[in-house]
Amino acid sequence: MTPIALTMGDPCGIGPEITLKACADPRRNVPVVVIGDDHVLARADSFTGTGP
Repeated sequence: MTPIALTMGDPCGIGPEITLKACADPRRNVPVVVIGDDHVLARADSFTGTGP
């Protein structure tokens, strides 16, 4: 299956949190590659608790 790429959105906004929640959705059936800063995504994960 061909993966899709998502940007994390505005690092100072809610984009990273929404991106992580979308990737963690159990209904997702396609691989996702997130483009963005891994430190910002890690901080967003601490808020959302989505985990790797």
